[in-house]
Amino acid sequence: MNRTWKIVCRPAMRASVLAGLVACALLGAQSAQAAGPQSSNGSFDVASTVTTICPFAVAQTGHITYTERDYTDDTGHISRAILNVAEQDTFTANGITLTTDLYHYTLFQSFDAQGGFTDFHGTGVVARIHLPDGGLFLSAGQLSLLPDPNKFFFTPDIGRSGDVPSFCAAFGA
Repeated sequence: MNRTWKIVCRPAMRASVLAGLVACALLGAQSAQAAGPQSSNGSFDVASTVTTICPFAVAQTGHITYTERDYTDDTGHISRAILNVAEQDTFTANGITLTTDLYHYTLFQSFDAQGGFTDFHGTGVVARIHLPDGGLFLSAGQLSLLPDPNKFFFTPDIGRSGDVPSFCAAFGA
């Protein structure tokens, strides 16, 4: 897929934390027997300065909660994970703050026997932001997180992309 048109928004920390959670689960599951999915829940905060959306820096903070289900093969290795995520973000620039609605997406991860990704994609809402002019920035659909799972995007590979110029204009620049 052509990745050059996408706008990187979400910080690498978010993907790193989620990938780290899965890596810890992989280590813990080495001696387990194949069974039903193991579930865990958690939350974390993110913060970054985004310079790839608008022609000026935009500060971004967010709060993420998730439920993760890990599935093991008959050798006890995690073969796939599904994360149901709820997120709310705040974007600030030029003294103006925009806050997203709480939005939801699902991450799907598949692993080879060594724990490397064979698939990593997400579906759902990427961002939902009410703009000051009454408009709605809404990006939703499906996106692939490979080959670089440490990047998240502001627009999906397949689906509806939000109006990025209107998003930037909302900050008065």
